[in-house]
Amino acid sequence: MQQTASLYDFTVTWEPFLLRPGIPLEGVEKPSQYKTISKTGNLYQAGQSVGIDFTGKCQKFPNTIVGHAMLQYCKTVDSSMSIQNQVQEYIFQAYFTDGVYPDRNLLDQVAQKMGFDMVKYKSYMDDQSNIDSAEQEAMQWRSKVQTGVPFFIINGKPAFSGAQDVNTFVGVFKSLSSKI
Repeated sequence: MQQTASLYDFTVTWEPFLLRPGIPLEGVEKPSQYKTISKTGNLYQAGQSVGIDFTGKCQKFPNTIVGHAMLQYCKTVDSSMSIQNQVQEYIFQAYFTDGVYPDRNLLDQVAQKMGFDMVKYKSYMDDQSNIDSAEQEAMQWRSKVQTGVPFFIINGKPAFSGAQDVNTFVGVFKSLSSKI
């Protein structure tokens, strides 16, 4: 993630949320209408405009709870959330572009790539209570935020849901900074 000078000071934190609760760990096969991404569709075009190539190569809807547990682990490693953001970007790249299912094998590869202490990481990830905790938190977010992901909370208040144009964020930041 490239850093640039900014007028605003903010931290991005990824919180757990389950779009499809109840999916088994191995995922479920996507219905045919989800197996390809239209190169002229809104999702594809929006991704291309910011350098994301949504390929639709992964043929399964994932169970994301183990990935959420890994992101919770990242919070214990780095309070600035920089590592959490890097890990999330690797997972997104693998699933949305490369077509790799986000299972424990992929997550372990990402952990190695990030240079995690693998003994501490595996101990955390092998502890079922950490997985259960991530799932419980995901369900709490689901009860609070019923519109889907991404969902943005700015200064502790619900802001908006879904992929947004940069100008939407700039407008919110300007509005908030004028109230200070």
